[in-house]
Amino acid sequence: MKKKNSELDFLTSLEEGKEVTQQGISNKISVSIGFVNALVKKFVKKGTIKVQQAPYKRFVYYLTPKGFSEKSKLVLDYLTDSLSLFRSMREEFNEIFSKNINSKFIIFGISEISEIAILSANELNAEIVAIVDPKISKKLYFNIPVFKKMP
Repeated sequence: MKKKNSELDFLTSLEEGKEVTQQGISNKISVSIGFVNALVKKFVKKGTIKVQQAPYKRFVYYLTPKGFSEKSKLVLDYLTDSLSLFRSMREEFNEIFSKNINSKFIIFGISEISEIAILSANELNAEIVAIVDPKISKKLYFNIPVFKKMP
């Protein structure tokens, strides 16, 4: 999934058709310059992008119609993978909460994963009594008390 995400990020970064360097793309999507170069070669060969030289070692990259189609496919794959991961995590949390129905829970860290846990807990009437996250200054998160360290 990581490679697909990098390809999607790469194509998204080119969508504006602005003049950029491979270093700039590399920084923007957090991959190596070598990987950006490999993506450029791959997508030029596939006809997904076109490259036009601009002044001072810069290039303008354009998505072709095939490129827009490829990007749409990658977006669909990303959404499908994300929903699959969401369902899988929700099932795991449902199983944990179902097996420990009379327990109280503390979540460590505020993230998308903790949001899934909270949704699952609410669905099964499981009690989350606190969230511990040393990096967050919120007092409440989905009406659950947040602490910087264990209460």
